[in-house]
Amino acid sequence: MKYSVLVNTCDKFEDCWNPFFKLFCMYWKDYKGKIYLNTEYKDYSFPGLDIIPVKGCVGKKQMEVLPLGVNVLNGLWIQFLKI
Repeated sequence: MKYSVLVNTCDKFEDCWNPFFKLFCMYWKDYKGKIYLNTEYKDYSFPGLDIIPVKGCVGKKQMEVLPLGVNVLNGLWIQFLKI
């Protein structure tokens, strides 16, 4: 089964991303799918993981985290339906 993971966060929590993904790799060693990191404006990468920063606020006014997450899920659902 092919699937992706959505990590819902915001740019203010960027100091948590490295420890989170270090633990992610430690406890989910065989994960090879895409990881959508629900950021507002920031880029991020981690060695060995296919992380796609969403940057959902680029070109928009800053949004609340929940509506931003809903917009991301809508976008992923549309992408899923195209597959």
